[in-house]
Amino acid sequence: MLEVAIVTALAGAVLPPLVILWIVYHHDVFPEPPQVVWTCFLLGMAILVPVVIVAGPTMLIGQKLLTGSDPWVLGFLAAFFGAAIPEEFFKFLVLRFYAAAHRAFNEPMDGIVYGVAVSLGFATLENILYAVALGFSLLVVGLRAITAIPMHAALGAIMGWYVSRWRFRPYGRIRSLLAALVVPMILHGLYDWPLLSLSEMEDSPEPNLLLILASLVLPFVLLFVMVRRVYRMMRQMREVQARHQAAGGIEGRRSDGTPL
Repeated sequence: MLEVAIVTALAGAVLPPLVILWIVYHHDVFPEPPQVVWTCFLLGMAILVPVVIVAGPTMLIGQKLLTGSDPWVLGFLAAFFGAAIPEEFFKFLVLRFYAAAHRAFNEPMDGIVYGVAVSLGFATLENILYAVALGFSLLVVGLRAITAIPMHAALGAIMGWYVSRWRFRPYGRIRSLLAALVVPMILHGLYDWPLLSLSEMEDSPEPNLLLILASLVLPFVLLFVMVRRVYRMMRQMREVQARHQAAGGIEGRRSDGTPL
């Protein structure tokens, strides 16, 4: 029975990210080369090592900037300096210097596909480590499947969208590249902040029920807004791709042969 529970938990940790990646990949009218997508996914897993190394010094910097024992201050430090900043920074490096530099990155939709692949690679390994550390809890794996995994996917899509703007728009390129790094950091931090603050409130002798309720509700509201925005963004891009294909265009090229 123990072996079955372990296998079930690990499958629950791995399958949701792969399903989301499959959905995003097949939403692309001009699918990307699988080897490039999987390389992005594996690089996303690999960045867990530098993230862990950098998170400690980043937290120290945060503690120098903010001091105090308030749960919201501690939650803010953990959310932004311990998670959002290092994680999104290394995801951005993979997307910018591997995916965006690859010749297969030749149309705007590609940024979303590769961004999601990088982000879900990281989320998959993180999910496996959580499952192992928490005794292969199916409850934890299940909760992360509907919270943390969609959150990482949405952040990857948003980062990829901004990288595509940088790659294919002739104006505002520096602003788009900066947004690709900063916007996911902010959204990630805002998502984690209430949850990590809630964990800091566990030892409080007089917990504030209103703050606890806000800590439980706000992340899910933000997640809903992000997922809805990404869904609309992908639907619009797919419609553009479909019109481009109907006009005789191919991936990365218009019907007259000129690049997008």
